[in-house]
Amino acid sequence: MSSDSIKVGEMLQFLDGLFPSGAFTHSFGLETLVQEQWITDVQSSGYWLKAIIQDSWATSDGLAALLVFQAVEQGSFLDRVARIDGYLTASRTAYESQKASLTIGRRILATAVELLDEPDLSLYQQYTLSRPSLGNQTVIIALIGMLRHWGCDATLQGITYFTLSGFVQALLRLVPLGQREAQKLLFELKPWTMNVLKNVLKQIDFLTVEDLGSSMPVYDIAVMRHKDLYSRLFRS
Repeated sequence: MSSDSIKVGEMLQFLDGLFPSGAFTHSFGLETLVQEQWITDVQSSGYWLKAIIQDSWATSDGLAALLVFQAVEQGSFLDRVARIDGYLTASRTAYESQKASLTIGRRILATAVELLDEPDLSLYQQYTLSRPSLGNQTVIIALIGMLRHWGCDATLQGITYFTLSGFVQALLRLVPLGQREAQKLLFELKPWTMNVLKNVLKQIDFLTVEDLGSSMPVYDIAVMRHKDLYSRLFRS
């Protein structure tokens, strides 16, 4: 078995639904959009997911992942990763969103430290213990991918799948959405999302951590309103 095959297998394990990240307990605001009937079926699901990816996720988590891979080429990379991580947390307008991303990321990191012989991961875990703003899920996955030599493109594809799969799984429990419809939606969104990330990558030489953020106020407000819903299936 080639080393590339081993790396792929390792990445698949970390991004699998069985991995103890706790991501399945979060909808990242989708529950609000469903309860308020912005999302009602597969068509509106696709519309909103594309909007969220393009106007919120790509310029926050997606850009952060790209910056993490860029950071390794600049020396003292853990401090640079921590700066990206902290800015990403600060860019999130809703407390629930902040907490969800940090909780998932820290769980992934804790398991990675147990499974992998990577001193830099252990060191970064110490960073997160002393600084409550560190440990976002996308930053942690990108950091693991960088240290384990998964490759930037493969890691970005993995992060994209992890994100979209989480959204679609939440919608399966919230919307009249069949399994086949969900798989079709996921299949169509993955290449579309990668194209959105490629457009961000084209501008990477002109982007910094200060550019991290969302430009989708309606979605940000939906995330904020989640905690006040009458009944909830999800933690965010």
